[in-house]
Amino acid sequence: MESNAMWAKVLKLKYGTRQRINARDESKLPRSPIWRGLKKGEQVFKEGMKWIPGHDTSNLKVKDVISPHGWLWSAIPFVLPPEIKESIQAVPFPIAARNVDKLAWKGSPKCVFSSKGAYRLATQPSKANVFPGVWIWKICTLPKIQMFIWKCMHNSVGVRACLVERGLHIPLDCPLCHTEPETISHALRDCKFVKPIWQQLGQIRGNQGFYSQGIKDWLASNAKAKASCIADGVPWNIVFPFALWLIWNQRNQVVFNQKSPNPCLTKLIKMQATEFFLCINCPKGNRRMVIRQIRWEKPASGWLKLNTDGSFDDLLGNAGGSGLIRNEQEDWVAGYTRKVGKANSFVAEAWALRDGLMLCNQMNLSNVIVELDAKALVDALNNPDFNNSVISPLFDDCKQLAAQIPQIVFRHIYHEANSCANQLANVGRLQSLDFILYTVPPVDLVPFIVADSQGLYSERLCLDSLSSC
Repeated sequence: MESNAMWAKVLKLKYGTRQRINARDESKLPRSPIWRGLKKGEQVFKEGMKWIPGHDTSNLKVKDVISPHGWLWSAIPFVLPPEIKESIQAVPFPIAARNVDKLAWKGSPKCVFSSKGAYRLATQPSKANVFPGVWIWKICTLPKIQMFIWKCMHNSVGVRACLVERGLHIPLDCPLCHTEPETISHALRDCKFVKPIWQQLGQIRGNQGFYSQGIKDWLASNAKAKASCIADGVPWNIVFPFALWLIWNQRNQVVFNQKSPNPCLTKLIKMQATEFFLCINCPKGNRRMVIRQIRWEKPASGWLKLNTDGSFDDLLGNAGGSGLIRNEQEDWVAGYTRKVGKANSFVAEAWALRDGLMLCNQMNLSNVIVELDAKALVDALNNPDFNNSVISPLFDDCKQLAAQIPQIVFRHIYHEANSCANQLANVGRLQSLDFILYTVPPVDLVPFIVADSQGLYSERLCLDSLSSC
């Protein structure tokens, strides 16, 4: 929180006076544009903010109903509905790190405030504000063409019909054919000087669907069509945007520079579309794939290995985590499972890792190799600038707990080499208790432990590290 920041102190002293608090109509009192904007967006901010629990000891808060192994549901004097309980259960809270409670933004995956998220929240009640052109930024074409299509979807292109609608007193007829009003669809498709271009590109007169659609449906359906249309096999969704752009450029050359229509425009469209298609499909190197044999490897002499994993069910939305520790003789040292609740796979992986590091500290292990198949989490641990408010309680704990182990190594491994932890994570997702510690391996896990001990492997198609990229 920024309650002690200079800007917050200034606003409190300026607008938190007794006169303003007791005023009948505070809006009539003088105020700056900044304060006026804050007051206007107050309701949006209230709807978009949420609390990330910390470990604040100054008030009676979450700290009184949590333990290192989970929530103390018996300390809550009322019964929570199961769906609410699972949502609360997945909220990360710090154990080792002494974090304080902080505000976070609900509209962002990392809980970081953005004007985009606030705008979406402010306009959410109005279905009319939902823009149907999100697909524009996913099509494969030049950014300037994407921007042009976006303007077409917003009726913001400088055709005469749009200009007249905005109050300009100009002729409404098309500057090329002078027979019909110049709308966006007319300028890009229906004009008698433009139709032959589309016909030469393969859109014959009988294709009523192409010439009868509204402008927004026409742009969307053609920009997504992947069928090849010219001899070189260039997809239509590559050719179509270039045709729009060059037809519009030709119109502007005629209107503003008094030039004649280009008789070779179709050839130019095909040439530029083909060039773009060949560039984006040009191989960037010899990316050779090889089949590798993947298996779990025992730790070196004097070391122990911790394998962790998270499990997430797309259908039910619940998650679980697990981990197991084995020594250089491949013997079971300890294991655990956790029911995380309503969370995604990344949060489940972080829960499982923290549980494993905490167990290593409780057992006073000094040489630990940590293996997990969540590359995003391994990269985050190795990135000092990583910031994510959602998992910061878990992430900060992981860093502090890892720092307390004299020698520790983090490794990313393939899923096939983490089968024991994966099986345990599925158990954790379905269990009723928050946390279970295993001093001996569960019966259902024994076949997987035996397979690891026997060196059984799975084949996986991988990128050859020796090939140039």
